[in-house]
Amino acid sequence: MDLSHAEKFIDQLPEFKTPEEVGDAFSDMIRPFGFFGASASELRHTPEGRVRAFAFVTWPCRRCEQYEGCGSPRHDPILGLAWLDWRPFDLNDTFAGCRSIQQRRALDAWVEQHSIADIFVVPEHFPGGEVGLCVCATGRKLDRPSERRALHFTSLHILWRCRQLVQGRDGAAPKKCPLSAREIECMRWAIEGKSDTDIGQIVGISPATAHFHIENVKKKLGVRTRVQATQIVVLRGYV
Repeated sequence: MDLSHAEKFIDQLPEFKTPEEVGDAFSDMIRPFGFFGASASELRHTPEGRVRAFAFVTWPCRRCEQYEGCGSPRHDPILGLAWLDWRPFDLNDTFAGCRSIQQRRALDAWVEQHSIADIFVVPEHFPGGEVGLCVCATGRKLDRPSERRALHFTSLHILWRCRQLVQGRDGAAPKKCPLSAREIECMRWAIEGKSDTDIGQIVGISPATAHFHIENVKKKLGVRTRVQATQIVVLRGYV
């Protein structure tokens, strides 16, 4: 599989009218290359804890029931890694991200039970704090960079298309970014490590005004430090 397969599939995405159609077509595309399971989902924080809503899943029904029944959305190391970073990761990364021996044993049992040699996980951080997640599983090692690039490219488009379709079906609108245009502009430069004086010169405002906008961002996001604010605006896709 390479970028030519990805481009052909992405061109077809507007034709699919439900997330399930996207999932079926994606599974058909990757199955000849040794993949036997895929899913697209969205992670959210709620008052009851972390939840995972599936757009599609091509895993066997028994596997999905086991996943939900054992409380995996709260303990799955894949989900923990997805919250923290925007970069794709594989099975080795997932094992390294296990925070307890129980997580590691559960992951090892899952890999053994389903004869999984590798996984490829693509997270996408959306405005509003939700995290999209596309997961593919295969019975062989994913050691070709061109194949990983194709999966990465395709997964990002799949997540955006499923998000469009789910929102249209549920009548839900994406959460609005709470930051003003000027605050976003200042935060873009804060992420680059610029000081208030630097930002003022770049944007054309006084250092005091730049500081004021960044302090407003911290208040809106409920954080105390500039570093925390920059992390959140990146993870939530505000910039």
